[in-house]
Amino acid sequence: MENYSKDKLINSLSNLFDTHLSDPGRKALVGKKIDDILSKYFDRISSIQLASALLSKYGVDLFNPRYKILESIINRLKREEANELANYLGIKTSSDIYETLILEANKKSNLPLLLEYFEQPTYYLTPRPKDKRIATGEISIEYDDDIKSLGYPHPYQNSVKLKALERMTKASGKVSFLIVMPTGSGKTRTAIEIMIDFIRIRRMSTVLWLVEKPELAEQALSSFEKLWQLRGDRSVLFHRSYNKFNPEVNIDHNTNVIFAGFDKLTSYKKKDAKIYNVLKSNIDLLIVDEAHYSLAETYEHIISDLEKKNNNLIKIGLTATPMRPDDNDFFNLKTFFNSHLIEFEDEKNLKIDDPIKYLQNKRYLAKIKTEFLSLPEEFIDEKSKDFNDAVVNRLKFCQKDREKVIVFARSKDHAIALDILLKYHALKSECIIGETTNEERQSFFERFSNGDLMILVNYDILSTGIDLPKVDTLFLLRKFGQYTTAMQVLGRALRGHYNGGNDHNKIISIKGNHDFINEPSDLYNTIKNMY
Repeated sequence: MENYSKDKLINSLSNLFDTHLSDPGRKALVGKKIDDILSKYFDRISSIQLASALLSKYGVDLFNPRYKILESIINRLKREEANELANYLGIKTSSDIYETLILEANKKSNLPLLLEYFEQPTYYLTPRPKDKRIATGEISIEYDDDIKSLGYPHPYQNSVKLKALERMTKASGKVSFLIVMPTGSGKTRTAIEIMIDFIRIRRMSTVLWLVEKPELAEQALSSFEKLWQLRGDRSVLFHRSYNKFNPEVNIDHNTNVIFAGFDKLTSYKKKDAKIYNVLKSNIDLLIVDEAHYSLAETYEHIISDLEKKNNNLIKIGLTATPMRPDDNDFFNLKTFFNSHLIEFEDEKNLKIDDPIKYLQNKRYLAKIKTEFLSLPEEFIDEKSKDFNDAVVNRLKFCQKDREKVIVFARSKDHAIALDILLKYHALKSECIIGETTNEERQSFFERFSNGDLMILVNYDILSTGIDLPKVDTLFLLRKFGQYTTAMQVLGRALRGHYNGGNDHNKIISIKGNHDFINEPSDLYNTIKNMY
């Protein structure tokens, strides 16, 4: 299979579109929303721009019949060209040659010949990468391995860990408590440190890490694997129990660590699956990440069910969502974890009222400078030339200052169109949407990290679960619907000096987000007062 860069793919597509596509055909393929944006700038969509947009939109599936790209090209062939293509495919010519060719083009078996005829690379024959992850695996310890140090917990993380371990070791019977740490403070890392110490002490144990979103379960597993290779003292089994993964858990093995999604366990419970019955009686440590979700009725039933037969269960909740002490939801959440709370404290073990400001002053989190685009509300629209001009011009200054920027666009089509405009102005950008392959994403992230790529444009892909160090600036081009969502996105800019980031970062936003993001510490306290 040929190895093609994105530039080569775009150039070969561009040559095809130059020859075989009319202006109406280009508009139809690129889609009305993208065309509405780009038509404000260009009399016609260039072949390069069309190729870039379609490659972003469809990737390796670009010539899938449902996108009608080959159909559009075949319909523009002259009669003699259509006959020539028919001969190339070994099809008899007839009066309805165009209809016949389209039917043949829709057959997957003919795609290699069609690509060859239209001088397109075999990239489009690349099968979707197989997911090589497994449901159950072993993390083994090789004592002569060269392992990169991941550092030690920060003092405030270590303080939380030690308090948690003290409660876990001193209590008899069931233990339950809730850990509250703000966004960006490393609650996942802290909880994994707790889990590792527990596993090292409890040689025969089964641990369940439970979270709502599968991508957060995968992220926790990845962090655990790296830390266990550094701090572990024996081999342990891990299990994925989310999305397509259905592991077999054998509790006779000395240690099992299961990373599961609520939805998967709910499905197991309904089916009375074997793994669910195993977990119901054999869990030693249950960690509930994003614990505020556990108040949902379905999730609460799962956790309560797991508690019934696990007589010595240790249950830990993690949450970054601040809540008022007198709030009913917080009262219920505390009650769910036996009203035992481990909160954020300073070096003197005094409660910190403003954790984000404390961490900023200690350089664990970055201080944020906020700037708002000076445009009237009526211009805040992805089709507005004034709006997109303001964004592009401001991004030019960012690139001039060598700032690494993540742009949160207003829609998927806006992300694609904005990326085309940035490239037109010679800015180093790439677009990440749901269709972007994992290989492309990793390539973009590496280029972003080493400075070859300065701007990542996305729509709702990079808000959580992606670890990108040294982000200098966020562009927030749509209004947040929820304060908690705003807090998650702001977390992209909060990585401070002692966490591999900066002392100061910048957020550039539409004015509609003023109440959400003017100051992360204020946002944290707003959420606290809101709940």
